[in-house]
Amino acid sequence: MDNIKVAIRVRPLIVRENGMVNYWNVQDDTIKSTEATGKLSSPYTFDRIFDELMTTYDIFEEVCKPIISDALQGFNGTIFAYGQSSSGKTFTMSGSHMQKGIITLSVEEIFAIIESSHHREFLIRVAYMEIYNEKVTDLLSSEEKGIKIQEDQEKNIQVTGLKEELVSSSSDVLTIIQKGDNRRHMAETKA
Repeated sequence: MDNIKVAIRVRPLIVRENGMVNYWNVQDDTIKSTEATGKLSSPYTFDRIFDELMTTYDIFEEVCKPIISDALQGFNGTIFAYGQSSSGKTFTMSGSHMQKGIITLSVEEIFAIIESSHHREFLIRVAYMEIYNEKVTDLLSSEEKGIKIQEDQEKNIQVTGLKEELVSSSSDVLTIIQKGDNRRHMAETKA
């Protein structure tokens, strides 16, 4: 069982960046930036780098699907996106009308595994939280209540105070996520 893997995605330039130069060069799992002068920066190596030609589905198949499989066998697993504004986190996680995101692909995979597991029963509950400016918010509750992230005696991470909803299908989960998305914080930066 692996511990933590760091994969990055280099997104293609978006419409408002037409005519701009992409200063990132990817070779295998190493990335370097090229300055305007043509000088290369120090290289950074990650467990996996997906260049701008790779799709969200490619990332899902390689990185996320094994985590989901392990989670349904009882192992803890987390998939999250981190990066500066306009780096592609929302697109990768939520997708678009042209391409499903990691969340939708993951939910569909969970229920595909459940449907093919005739020898086991599953109880699926969904909670949805946001950590924004170091404040934890329950995106499924309209109440402003204290959410705590803490470690128990066995060193397992626990989140207390989150509203959970029982689900029985991928469409149930996606409906709940849409409800929570309406409460997310969005902010523009000068980046």
